[in-house]
Amino acid sequence: AALVEQSTAAASALQTQANALASTVGQFKVA
Repeated sequence: AALVEQSTAAASALQTQANALASTVGQFKVA
């Protein structure tokens, strides 16, 4: 169970980073 929780947290963090990166790229495209 701990492994599942860790992988879920890692996936969540990765998705957060991806969203932040996409947001940053979007700002550059707008500017």
